[in-house]
Amino acid sequence: MQSIDSLSDPYDDVAAESAAADVGERRDPQALLSTLWAMLARPAAGSASTLAAHRQHTADELVAALRGVPAQQDVAVALADLLTLGGGDPERFGHPARQACVEAVERLMLAQAADPVAQPRVERPRHTLPPIVLAALPSPSAGRRVQTILGRLGMEVHVADDLLGLDALLAETPADLVITEVGLPEGEAVPGAVTLCDRVREYPMHRRTPVLCLDNSPGAMTVRTTGPLQPRPGIRIGPRPVSRAEFVLRVRVLLPLE
Repeated sequence: MQSIDSLSDPYDDVAAESAAADVGERRDPQALLSTLWAMLARPAAGSASTLAAHRQHTADELVAALRGVPAQQDVAVALADLLTLGGGDPERFGHPARQACVEAVERLMLAQAADPVAQPRVERPRHTLPPIVLAALPSPSAGRRVQTILGRLGMEVHVADDLLGLDALLAETPADLVITEVGLPEGEAVPGAVTLCDRVREYPMHRRTPVLCLDNSPGAMTVRTTGPLQPRPGIRIGPRPVSRAEFVLRVRVLLPLE
């Protein structure tokens, strides 16, 4: 007798009908985003669920629909990569990764609502300067990995090894994003998440710069936390990403879309 856990998710039939009806058509980004949001709000149920595959398909359609809007398409590509990883390796698609996807969808929905330009759009060449990212992480190897990953995406990455190095970068670099981690060494003091983020905000040039603060301590809070470490506007405090795809999406969501 087949167990309930092995049955397909009943939501799959609706998603399958929607996908079949739109084969070959250029979809409306807002409709695709609404569909993705609904899919992410409902966890896949059962080992035979095809919900993950439908999420991947919808994300791929979103990438195609956002051609000509480079910043939004970059977020959509990162979203599709993480959803593809989640479909192939569910164990690496935990609550923080799902929340990162939800945040990406909501960011794109807001961008679409603020820019109601008729579709389809015409491809526009990129003439903007690359995003500047400041990274200050506890180990040189972590800094090198961040520099390699984001450098390949066309970002200009400056890495510091400690708080003194971060202070020097903050004082002289007009960054688009600051990435750091709880536990960054400062002599014998180890700053907490709030202290570290407040330190960034002390520099007038970075009072509005987005901050991604990672916490690798046991029981680290998720991207959307409650309590004393609840992120303020422009600040995300969460566990260290378990995959490259999750890290890239977290970064893309915090970078300016224009």
